[in-house]
Amino acid sequence: MKGRRSGSGPDRTARRRGRAFGNPCATGDPTHRRPARRPRQADLGRRDAAFSSSPGCRCSMLKSLMRHTLLTLAGLATAAPAFGVAFRVPDQDARAIARGNAFTATADNPSAIYYNPAGISFLEGTRFRASAYPILLEVEHDAPGGARTTTRDKLQGVAQLYFTSTPDRGAFAWGVGLYTPYGLGTLWPDDAPFRALGTKAELMYLTLNPVVAWRPLPTLAIAAGPSVDFGKADLRQSIGPSPADQLNFTGTDFGLAATAGVMWRPHAKHSFGVSYRSPGEMTFDGEAETALGGARLEQDATYHLSLPQHVIVGWSFRPTPAWNFEVNVDWTDWNVVDTATLGLPGGDAEVSFDWESGFMYEFGVTRTFPGGLAVSAGYWYGEETVPDARYKPIVPDVALHVFSAGVAWKWGAWELEAVYQLGWGPTRTVTGSEGGLADGDFTYLSHALSLAAGRKF
Repeated sequence: MKGRRSGSGPDRTARRRGRAFGNPCATGDPTHRRPARRPRQADLGRRDAAFSSSPGCRCSMLKSLMRHTLLTLAGLATAAPAFGVAFRVPDQDARAIARGNAFTATADNPSAIYYNPAGISFLEGTRFRASAYPILLEVEHDAPGGARTTTRDKLQGVAQLYFTSTPDRGAFAWGVGLYTPYGLGTLWPDDAPFRALGTKAELMYLTLNPVVAWRPLPTLAIAAGPSVDFGKADLRQSIGPSPADQLNFTGTDFGLAATAGVMWRPHAKHSFGVSYRSPGEMTFDGEAETALGGARLEQDATYHLSLPQHVIVGWSFRPTPAWNFEVNVDWTDWNVVDTATLGLPGGDAEVSFDWESGFMYEFGVTRTFPGGLAVSAGYWYGEETVPDARYKPIVPDVALHVFSAGVAWKWGAWELEAVYQLGWGPTRTVTGSEGGLADGDFTYLSHALSLAAGRKF
């Protein structure tokens, strides 16, 4: 874990000492401190009574409570993406999305940098492609008692930029991509009955990925490149009897990973592809702010998160030049998200996840017509990742079915594409969650568009 940020000035010094602003803790009196302990579910029902004691007790309670709730909040940083498959974002280009992301063995445009970087070896000349993926999703929770809670409507999205070049049809090609392999964006009402497990989890994760590809044989290409990553986390959890009693954490970090790919085209009708992304690490460095009963406390905090490796294997079959069918199997090593480490001035703590590795199964087809028109359709299925015992509503983890269709049009050196995608998660019944707070039925529904434009130079 990297060290906490240094700082200067009275405000910074006060925060590093864990002083509150506008409350008795600002005295910094050591008699107002007491050792932190791990949270218990029973604490949730006693916080309002405990906090109504003397100012000194309130100060130490606030610091202790901050540590307790940060331990729970830590479970949100690896929580739900806006996209329903833990925090992976598999949708990185309009053509691939239209084909149900079954694109690893095809990878015939610059988005190959994400789907299979070896594919850029088979592209001609210099190419640029930009794509956008806005999504609107809704997750519903029906509690055992009948209460229904729905996520707040919020249009989210990611964008991608890709550039590739194959000089003089040589054996080497290179490219660079800017995309979002992970993402997070779930927002529940502040008064949700399970708000103690979290109400907001947002992760902005941006990757700059240069790659180099080599084609030692006319039918074989291999590629690899580093991944320079930037992440920003914004998390919120309710910690008291009032929805206004909240704890917020924000932090940023840079990380490194690597990508690689292989493509083999032994026959005009058959193509095989393998794509790999290495595991990574992030230590979000920022501040945690607690507001409870009119008191407010800010402290430096870090959150160390392991990121999973994933492997995609694909086969493309072209019975005629006009048709392209593909099937992919995509595996993500979610077992690496076993524990995470939360760093606070009072010491570090580990949070258990026990996530399970899972698969996505992807199927796609494209029909090309004379005149530059192409139509694609696809489907993919993603397995559940989070066990009931570790389930948090901030993680819309369900068995996910995703359907898509799109149209592409080539006009001279330009190519335009538009895609619609529907995501549906049938009811998942959760039992045995922490304190029973997340027990109930969860359903997932999303609508997304993907728009892309590309040019060959």
